[in-house]
Amino acid sequence: MDKIQLIEALETAVINYQYDTFETLSKQAVSEYPNEAFGYYYLAKSLLLESIPRYDEAEVCLAKALEFEPNNLDYLLQFGQLKQLLGRFDDAQIIWGKILKRDPKNPTALIAKASFLITQYQEYQQGLELINQAILVQPEELSAYLYRADALSGLGQHEAALIDIDLFLASQQEFSEVGVLSKINILKELGRVEATFPLYEQIIENAPNNHMHQFNYGQSLLDQNKFAQAVEHLTLATALVEEKHAMFYRVLGQACLYALQLEDALVALQTCIELAPEETEAFLMLIETKIELAQFEEALTDVVTLLKKAGDDKSLTDRATLLKGAALLGLKKYQEAEATYTTLAKTKGLRQKDALYGLGTVFYEQGDPNKAYRFMKAAKVGHHDLAQEYINAYLQEFVEEMKERSLKANENEFSKNEASPVLQQLFGKLWKFSDLKSKKLEDWPEEQVQNVKNTLSAFSMVLTEKGAILVSDNKEELLTYRIKKEATTGALVEFLPLDNFPSFVAKLKLDADGFSFSKEENEVLFLQAQDLSNVPSQLAENYKKHLQKESVAYLGAKAQPILAKLL
Repeated sequence: MDKIQLIEALETAVINYQYDTFETLSKQAVSEYPNEAFGYYYLAKSLLLESIPRYDEAEVCLAKALEFEPNNLDYLLQFGQLKQLLGRFDDAQIIWGKILKRDPKNPTALIAKASFLITQYQEYQQGLELINQAILVQPEELSAYLYRADALSGLGQHEAALIDIDLFLASQQEFSEVGVLSKINILKELGRVEATFPLYEQIIENAPNNHMHQFNYGQSLLDQNKFAQAVEHLTLATALVEEKHAMFYRVLGQACLYALQLEDALVALQTCIELAPEETEAFLMLIETKIELAQFEEALTDVVTLLKKAGDDKSLTDRATLLKGAALLGLKKYQEAEATYTTLAKTKGLRQKDALYGLGTVFYEQGDPNKAYRFMKAAKVGHHDLAQEYINAYLQEFVEEMKERSLKANENEFSKNEASPVLQQLFGKLWKFSDLKSKKLEDWPEEQVQNVKNTLSAFSMVLTEKGAILVSDNKEELLTYRIKKEATTGALVEFLPLDNFPSFVAKLKLDADGFSFSKEENEVLFLQAQDLSNVPSQLAENYKKHLQKESVAYLGAKAQPILAKLL
């Protein structure tokens, strides 16, 4: 068989999946033509097609083929791909560079070089440029869209990346784990976490024994507050992992705690700490679990242990101290709990709002709703997530009674307010935010200052002789007030929150465009009258969402026509 016939026979054997014949013919080619490259090339391919590929031997054969024909692009392409399979990425890069010098539009080399830049070095822009070149040359090579999706996502162009990854996945005849994982990452970047759940289900169906897929799905479910489902998948992950790992038990313990599967949380967190005694997050959650199980004495013992470990770690000390307060409260040791929380409440920091919340619970348990509300309101002002829920659940009756008493106590001021020449000009109008001047913002970047102003654009006010209603995106606040001092262009006014929270004094000043409102030094809020025939939808929605009927009644007749239009 001459050389041409032998090459034709080799190609026919590959096309027809006759791998045994292909191996025999490739060995024959090397034997009969030992000083020519093609036999070594085909033998390398034969070695790679075996059920257990013989990569090292194939590498030797390709190196031999390239000794004879160093510029053969087919041999170079096969050699580069083999180097990547062997994890020798730097060697592969050298080969892709050689190919592109000879054939700058070679799509295989362009895609391979781009994929290396994107996945290994996060050189997204350079990788994107190479991928785009490859797609121009060979648009039907859909693997390019997978890598382009990664590059676009790395550059923050997640919507464009989603289009590419969907195109890639639609082209696949079989399930593509790498493609689905890429889409999951893109959707997470877009904040569409729940849209990843069906994709996780597909991946787990395809590889049910992969502990990382179970763990990542469970972590995502946990992040979306789907605690029971998270427990299910995290439990499977801990069972599937070959060697016990503290992280798996910590996250499982967290999910069990939040799902109120407290006994399971106890076991998982104790296992985590046994595996990794330095796992302070697990230790904190273990104490929290014991408090939920009313094991208050054990929780206190653990707090003492953790505080010894904390050393100079203020954050850890503060968090442990909060749990100490909760355990003391559970034991009804109110004075000790109050003292514990007070220490933190006096210190400005991340945990101050939690300490204020704790003090609110202490005083409520002791039957002092006035102090309980004052601390809970302070926690709410500090943006504690649960403070308003606590107020609604336990202190609403007290708040309503306090509103009635506050207005009653200020009744003597209503006639003075109504007669005020300055305030008369403010009645019967809806006042909306127009601008802000603040010394605090002088050193801020312009973009951040604008963000503050954009937030305040939702703020508006209605004023009558009885009081003022302040409405924003997330709340309403009702105040009554009394004039402390008045001049022709403005007034000094003491505003009194109806819920017995501390009052504040504000300077009101009239001008041609409206009035300014200042309760702090070097900070002025400017308001202008809003045309009631054309109220922005955002302002109207705020009133519909937050304004309570009781507030309309408190403000009296002068507010009703305005609020009726808004509602």
